[in-house]
Amino acid sequence: MKKDIFGHLDRRIGGVRAGSGSFVWMISTKGLKWLKHFKPSLAIARQNHYEPTWHHLEHTLAISEIYVQLTELKNKHLVQSIDKFQFEPNCWRGWLDSYAGRMILKPDCYIEISLDNYLYNYFVEVDKNTESLARVINKSKQYIRYYNLNIEQKETGVFPLVLWVVPDEKRKLAIEQRIQKELQDYWELFQVITLDDFKDFMVGGITDEQAD
Repeated sequence: MKKDIFGHLDRRIGGVRAGSGSFVWMISTKGLKWLKHFKPSLAIARQNHYEPTWHHLEHTLAISEIYVQLTELKNKHLVQSIDKFQFEPNCWRGWLDSYAGRMILKPDCYIEISLDNYLYNYFVEVDKNTESLARVINKSKQYIRYYNLNIEQKETGVFPLVLWVVPDEKRKLAIEQRIQKELQDYWELFQVITLDDFKDFMVGGITDEQAD
C-alpha cells in the first residue's frame, strides 16, 4: 500500500469520545496523482482543503447512506436495477422564469429504480431536523412551482415523487401534518418516511397505515 495516499478529517464520527470513533477518510492529492498514473483520463481538480461543518458532514453522509441502502437492495435482487442516482449538483433542475431569470431547484439527490418492470422516479430531500417546518414548506413549494411548469413531465412523462427522508417518527408526523395543512392541493406530490423505513418503501413494503 502506498503511503500518504489517504487522509482523514480531524473530526471523528460521533464527536470526541463518542460514537464509533471512526474517521471520515479521503484521497489525498498524492493519492489522486497515483490513481492518474494508472488511469490517465482521470480528471484532477485541485481544491483548497477545508474541514466541513458537522451539519454538512452529517447531511452528506445521510445521502451516501441512501445510495448504500439502494445498492444493498440491488445486490439482494430486491430491485431490478438502479437506473440513475444523481448527487448534487447533477440532480439540480434549472430553468428560466418569465423575466429570463435563472431558477434552480436543488434536490439532495435524484433516483430512478426499476421494480417489477416499472420505473420509479424520486427527488429526495434529506431532513435532519435542523430546519424549521416553515423552511421545509418553502422548499416543498419550490417543487410545486417546478411541477406546474410541466418541464419534467414533458421530458420523462411523469413528475418524480418528492421523498422527504427524516430521522424519526415525530419529525415525520410534524412534516406530514404541515404539508397536508398548507399544501392541500399538492400533498400527493410528497411522501415523508424515516431513514429506517427507506428500504421497505423502495420495495413497496410499507403499508398504507404506515405511510399515513
